[in-house]
Amino acid sequence: MSRAIRRVVSYYARPKSFATGGVNASSQEWMRAFAQQGIEVKIVYAQGGYDQRLVSDSNLRYAGLRHFGKSRMTMIPMGLGEQIDRADLVYLHEGWTPSNAIAAAICRLKSVPYVVMPHGVYDRRIAKRQALYGLRRRVEGAVLRGALAVHLFFDSERTDVLAINSRARTFTAMTGMDLPDSRWKPRPGRGYIAWLARFDIQHKGIDLLLHAMARIPAGARPMLRMCGPDHRGDKVRVEAMVAEKGLSGSVSVEGELRGNDVQKFLLASDAFIHTPRWESFGQAVAEAAALGVPMVLSESANITSRLSAAQAAVAVKPDCSDLDEALSYLFLHASSMSAAALKWSQDNLDWSNAAQRALVGLGAARDS
Repeated sequence: MSRAIRRVVSYYARPKSFATGGVNASSQEWMRAFAQQGIEVKIVYAQGGYDQRLVSDSNLRYAGLRHFGKSRMTMIPMGLGEQIDRADLVYLHEGWTPSNAIAAAICRLKSVPYVVMPHGVYDRRIAKRQALYGLRRRVEGAVLRGALAVHLFFDSERTDVLAINSRARTFTAMTGMDLPDSRWKPRPGRGYIAWLARFDIQHKGIDLLLHAMARIPAGARPMLRMCGPDHRGDKVRVEAMVAEKGLSGSVSVEGELRGNDVQKFLLASDAFIHTPRWESFGQAVAEAAALGVPMVLSESANITSRLSAAQAAVAVKPDCSDLDEALSYLFLHASSMSAAALKWSQDNLDWSNAAQRALVGLGAARDS
């Protein structure tokens, strides 16, 4: 790297309804990983919006910033320029928002390089569903054109980025995690499959999963426990769907789990399942893999190809039509899949390795 990165500012403006979302947590975890590499880090957040510090680390500094507007498409940062004055690099998270476009313009005005970490929002299955896509694509293309680089989690995301700006520079460094000491062990009589996410029917493919569950004969149907926070009233809708499909005896809709309760829930399960319509990473997937929990994952999640290639997960079609067969395979091979998940996690999820891969990618972008 031609010049060391000493100071990084992370900026992410999200409304309060997304305060505990995966992107908020991931963006802060990445900054903690950089701080552990000796980099001075400041996290700039929307004061009064998602005023949530999800990562506890004495090396992280937080700065609340006043914003006009309260929704994702109206939040405008005030005074961001002062926050990035001494930065060597600014990280912008997600995309398609006025706040990011304005932040990128401020960075260019102050000659501070910035990196975009999209967290999967450039996925064509998301992008083309947006209103005014043509106009927003031009704006986002300008953001990418001015970026030092786009930090991706998977190589498979690159095609979607280039569809927005063909000259965008990218590098890949997958999100890490603190690997736990606990290990999943096969034991008879657990009696449930774990589902862990926010209750977002469209994004998380909950309707697809419940439809697939309903197709399994009642006598052969496993118990599914679904835990997570509500998202815009979808939790009540999921409860109604469970009742309508006659799944009340097989599916339980439960509250959000935090801290050690997440690990206990996963360790006590027979398996973990995640069937989103799209997913950049999937923090719960990584947590399950790191514990060695055997998994059923939708092909539509970017991480699935990596885990299935390592024989650490069973992939199902995006519509979950082969769920019955996938579960049968998983229960036959749970022990070997668990061992494969642990090895994959040790090789890929350690935060120190993730941060080093990112710094190598950043150095190559700066030197190009």
